[in-house]
Amino acid sequence: GDRVRDVGAGRVGELGEHRCRTVDRQVGEHEGELPQTIALVLAHLPVDRAAAVLAELSDPARTDVAHAIATMGTASQDAVSIVAGALRARSGAFATRDARETLGGVQPLVDIINRSDATVEKALLSNLEARDSALAEDIRSRMFTFADVVVLDDRDAQRVLRGIEIRVLALALKGAPQEVAAVIRRNMTERNRETLDEESRVLGSVRVSQVEEARSEIVRTIRALEAAGEIRVRRGDEDEYVA
Repeated sequence: GDRVRDVGAGRVGELGEHRCRTVDRQVGEHEGELPQTIALVLAHLPVDRAAAVLAELSDPARTDVAHAIATMGTASQDAVSIVAGALRARSGAFATRDARETLGGVQPLVDIINRSDATVEKALLSNLEARDSALAEDIRSRMFTFADVVVLDDRDAQRVLRGIEIRVLALALKGAPQEVAAVIRRNMTERNRETLDEESRVLGSVRVSQVEEARSEIVRTIRALEAAGEIRVRRGDEDEYVA
């Protein structure tokens, strides 16, 4: 659609040490291509733009493309050149790489999903679960969730909370695990904790969808801050630091 074409336009940006050429036509024009072809296009886009384009694809195309990204292996330069040449003939310049290298994979797909909104994330994971349960489980195991707030150190938690409205926190904490609530509350000022308690009382009963969206907003904030290098999210297999 028009929105896909708008999102896909612009510069592809840097790809490792290789500078990309300008994509001067829209990725949306390739929606009729094979999923593997669209996956190759998205693998060459900055993560935020790839997420936006993926969100604009309709199902089952979106799920097909996501699966293709996750299962994409090592592509020879000849293979990349053939696809890029076909796309270039239809839509102008397209970036290629100079050597045999890995494109796509589970982690790149996770990075794209991490930049997606809650609705796209939920639908995509559900559809992937139906198609390839092992892949869906692998993706979920790599994604940061609201419950993972407990892995943030206090300084990073405080940085996250500075960008979240009290009402969003009140919604997100409805039915939240006690340990998650404890991390959030101890990293708030006393005044903000009082405001949070009052907001929770005023809200009363809320829809589950409201809670999910509030939690997703917090997770998106955490992911964005991590991507910007402003906070560090400790994964389960990482060693801790000692002074």
